[in-house]
Amino acid sequence: MRGAYSMLLDGSTLTSIAEALNESWNTTVGGAWTVTSVRSMLKNPRYCAQRWHLGEYRGPGAWPPTVNETTWKAACDILAMPGRKPAGDNALRWLGSGFYLCGRCMTDVAMKATYRGIASRGTQARIYKCPKCLITRVAEPIDDYVSLVTVERLQCPDLPCLVAKPAADLRPLQVEAEELRERRKAIPRMFAIGTLTEAEVAEARQIIDDRLAEIATQFAGSAGKPALAEVLAAGDPGQTWLDLGNVRRQRAVARELMTVRLLPVGPGRRLFRPSTVEIT
Repeated sequence: MRGAYSMLLDGSTLTSIAEALNESWNTTVGGAWTVTSVRSMLKNPRYCAQRWHLGEYRGPGAWPPTVNETTWKAACDILAMPGRKPAGDNALRWLGSGFYLCGRCMTDVAMKATYRGIASRGTQARIYKCPKCLITRVAEPIDDYVSLVTVERLQCPDLPCLVAKPAADLRPLQVEAEELRERRKAIPRMFAIGTLTEAEVAEARQIIDDRLAEIATQFAGSAGKPALAEVLAAGDPGQTWLDLGNVRRQRAVARELMTVRLLPVGPGRRLFRPSTVEIT
């Protein structure tokens, strides 16, 4: 359970947390973990040793906490972000729908997602089409290319410039979080060589997890967009974006990073060329 909280605060999705839990554990009723059950578990105040009844706080519990109150509150804050994917929202949407702009029209006209060809004949393909000038582009290679650029952009060192507060406010926190994660990875080795006792290992992990929870809360409150805040707070923003598991949320992050225009390529079948996708 502590691992589940740590994964959430490190930027993991509820889907990936459920998959990790299912590798070793069932729920208390013997079932498989789902997004809904993981969300319910992480938000349960029982695990920070608080007693609640009918929505009212009834005092501290008479049992040891699984995580401290700071970690629990940080998890609840992240799960309460309006940009997070609600349980059961698995609808697939195309990355560029309403996001990519037509590169021929002088005004900003958003491309529409549609199909061309006939499915029963095996000729159907996803395309983006301008509703004004009617140019079309095959969707799949464009989406793949924009995804690669997005991941590369998220891995650039100027990420703090993308959030609402000045870079000077958040860059030190980002560096501190990266250092803390590296220290946490080193703890098992220190135990193995006898530098730390088992009790000291547990204490060291708890101290690091508490601080990471505080940092995650500050990141969540500083970013202008909830989905972008979640990605920026992760140790590997690029991989976290790929793991979001929801095209709608991936698109929300990508729109904060760039403007994409699809340029016309002329009639006939042609190999995809990145130069026909203008990314600013």
